[in-house]
Amino acid sequence: MPGWTETQSPTQGARAYLSRGGLRVLVSLDHVQDGTEWLHVSVSRRDRIPSYQDLIEVKDLFITPEREAIQVFPPRDKHVNDHPHCLHLWSRIDGPVMPDMRIYEPALGRLSI
Repeated sequence: MPGWTETQSPTQGARAYLSRGGLRVLVSLDHVQDGTEWLHVSVSRRDRIPSYQDLIEVKDLFITPEREAIQVFPPRDKHVNDHPHCLHLWSRIDGPVMPDMRIYEPALGRLSI
């Protein structure tokens, strides 16, 4: 990957990368107890939260433009913050992440399924 260097990962089972622009990325494949598999991509900067453009770049490079990815906002009591400037993207390997939101019917306030 041009502009990126693989570095020592602080987490066993994950791969770590550093961009010339200062982005740090940690990539892992997580097997969840419900049997699903998720690609987990953490992206951070040393001195600030990554921008939306940073997330797009990382998503396209590490997850691919064709795959869905989500950013999760858990309830406060389940929030984990190990790094003050880190964001996370999740992409389900074995199925879709979300329903097709293009079929949302705003007047009804629901999805047409």
